Amino acid sequence: MDQAGVAYVAHDYARTPLTRGDLQAIAGGRPMRELVNPKSPSFRVLARDLAALTEADAAALILANPRILRRPILIAGRRRVVGFDEEAYARLT
Repeated sequence: MDQAGVAYVAHDYARTPLTRGDLQAIAGGRPMRELVNPKSPSFRVLARDLAALTEADAAALILANPRILRRPILIAGRRRVVGFDEEAYARLT
């Protein structure tokens, strides 16, 4: 984003924890499981079956363990990109 000259606001979830409202805004209507990074070492330690998580379970798990959140997260108006996707980033600008 810096290289593209795009203004942004960074949020450090370790310093300022997510609220349930933040998480719902990030999800933008998509299933909470899509926000979980199953390759995250933190998620692997939890030894949970991602496919078996309910929406409530996935949300609670993310709120309790923000390191399992797929990153980066870009929000531009109603559009969201969760995870690394350069082509999707370009469409946001």
